[in-house]
Amino acid sequence: MFSPLSSLVHLTYVELDDNNITDMAPLTALVNLTELDLNYNQIVTIPDISGFNSAPDSVFRQDNQIQDISNITSLSSSVNIQFGF
Repeated sequence: MFSPLSSLVHLTYVELDDNNITDMAPLTALVNLTELDLNYNQIVTIPDISGFNSAPDSVFRQDNQIQDISNITSLSSSVNIQFGF
């Protein structure tokens, strides 16, 4: 899948709060992320991020409609993941 973000592979921090994002899949090209902030969007499913060079240290996904977290079950226990509403 092509995304304008695909060429920004050196990004380490992304904050996209309150943007009505529904699909996180384009962000999987950002394999060097250490922090991903996606609060207050419309995300339902978290894509497979196993292609990341390392799991982000922090992932913020508060106030979304997440129904499926199966793609993050293999992440390190040291990852700070926040779900809430």
